[in-house]
Amino acid sequence: MPTYIKKDAIKRLFETNGFTLMELDTGPAFVFKSKSGFSMEFPVKWLDEDPDRNYELAQVRHVLTNMTASAKKENKIFSFTMNKKNMDELFHAAKEYGMTYDPDARMLICKKTPKSRTAIFTVEIDYIVALKIDTCNDMSYKEIFDALKESAEHDKIKSAKENKEKKEAK
Repeated sequence: MPTYIKKDAIKRLFETNGFTLMELDTGPAFVFKSKSGFSMEFPVKWLDEDPDRNYELAQVRHVLTNMTASAKKENKIFSFTMNKKNMDELFHAAKEYGMTYDPDARMLICKKTPKSRTAIFTVEIDYIVALKIDTCNDMSYKEIFDALKESAEHDKIKSAKENKEKKEAK
């Protein structure tokens, strides 16, 4: 038989895990703030104004677990990008690889030659950082860039093949 809790118990549960319930323009949200200055909002449209409504505890815990994991991962990315040494290393590796940086899009761009009009691949800084601190932490940036380039080239070949098959089918 499921266990149920009320809104005030949900609020306390989330607060003990680093979240604050706030009412934003878009509705209620739990906001995670770290000591490093990182902040992340999680809209909770499912949490209504009725303080006597029952919420299934298992579902609330599931949501909390996912939100906590997401906030911790994003906080790690934020902390990494705020570290000058880490970012200098990343940008140096990108430059060595022949990539350019678009600060407005926070994106690295890899072209065949510096004067090429089209990119082989582009990648957001946060995505590279996420790879480096998570799944590819034992790889060098060059190895990560090589894998991204290989994937982009494979996707381009696959797309060209699919387009050719569509034309032939007509």
